[in-house]
Amino acid sequence: MRGIPKDAWYDPPLWRIVLAFFAAPTISAAGLAYIAPLYAGLPDWSVRVWQTFVFYWFIGSLPLTIVFGIPLYLILQMRVRLSIWSCSAAGAAVLVLPWSMITLLTMTAMEEEEYGGRILVIQGHRTIAGWLYLFQSLCEVSLIGLIAGAIFWVIVAVSFVGSKRIS
Repeated sequence: MRGIPKDAWYDPPLWRIVLAFFAAPTISAAGLAYIAPLYAGLPDWSVRVWQTFVFYWFIGSLPLTIVFGIPLYLILQMRVRLSIWSCSAAGAAVLVLPWSMITLLTMTAMEEEEYGGRILVIQGHRTIAGWLYLFQSLCEVSLIGLIAGAIFWVIVAVSFVGSKRIS
């Protein structure tokens, strides 16, 4: 198995890597909190989004970053040159794969579900509208992951070209 040659590495400082691994889950948790806020009983939308952000950051984004993001970064760094495309794809994968697994596993527990006047689940089976809604939500989540991965790349790799620093 061959990786990229060592003379083509760019080796970002450790503080940039740590900052990127802090910023990416923060951005993904904020995006998820915006599109899917929890705590529907709270009166103020901004409080719901803030509490959802804290929940998603500690329970979702940070563990996913530690379990999947860091090993994926180390594998990508050894195998390919970090680019906006590889970092964005990794960010989308780290976010959407567990989200889709949770969605598909909890789908079997529902007897009926309705959203926006459309029936999504009938007698425990997802309807066509339900599958389209699932696809739409997974696209939204993967878009958030793409953005988080792109911001990760901006923090880690944007000021390096090859092994020469340009800024």
